[in-house]
Amino acid sequence: MRALCTLLFALSGLSLAGCASSSRGFWPSGQEWRDSAVEAAQSPASWAPALGAAIVVAADADHRLSDSAREDPRLFDDGDDAQEFGDRGQNALGLLALGTAWYTGSVEPDGAGNGPLRRTGALILAHGTAAGVGEGLKSAVGRERPDDSGDRSFPSGHATQAFSYAGIAARNLEDAGASTGARWAWNIGLYTTASAVAWSRVEAGKHHPSDVLAGAALGSFVGQWLYGAFLDRPEPGTALSVVPVDEGAMVFVQTRF
Repeated sequence: MRALCTLLFALSGLSLAGCASSSRGFWPSGQEWRDSAVEAAQSPASWAPALGAAIVVAADADHRLSDSAREDPRLFDDGDDAQEFGDRGQNALGLLALGTAWYTGSVEPDGAGNGPLRRTGALILAHGTAAGVGEGLKSAVGRERPDDSGDRSFPSGHATQAFSYAGIAARNLEDAGASTGARWAWNIGLYTTASAVAWSRVEAGKHHPSDVLAGAALGSFVGQWLYGAFLDRPEPGTALSVVPVDEGAMVFVQTRF
């Protein structure tokens, strides 16, 4: 996975350099950054896991739940099985996010400004930002892992990236014009997989429940924030225009769905 990440970062400049067609320009404005941050913070995918982490900590249930999951795993056979699933699940979600970025960028109408290169560039920046913030918090907090294997427990990097990828893939499919039923099915699959990746880290003994919940909140927020700031997204609305003609006028009503 590290080799894949290195390759993606090496391509980030090329990805964004080919994005001049976006009506937002090369770099988002301050207002676009702020609007996207507010929208991302208001998403249940961001605030719900953060609230869950706060409740677990307030109830003093973190260590108890962590010990129980590690000693008596329910979702996976053992810690090694959980570790393997977490690694593979995170990588699979990353590939889905990348694949949907290229697919959606290719099928969008001409002039939308969100081609595959720009979507890939936004994905790379979201990945790098989430990873950087997560690593910074790990160093600053220095929380011991449940299995005593180090002091980088908070937040979970696997959960951070899994939920960032899941949110980005869901956004790509929505922008591609998938039907409501298809989006629901995909979203259930994406977020179920991301949740399983997060919980695998608890059963593997690498994280407490609050670590993975905080990671899920961080990944969801950063992914939606960066993606929303860099990509155009026309708001639904109706435009009315009047064109004078001989002996009257013609009225045009244009609606975006």
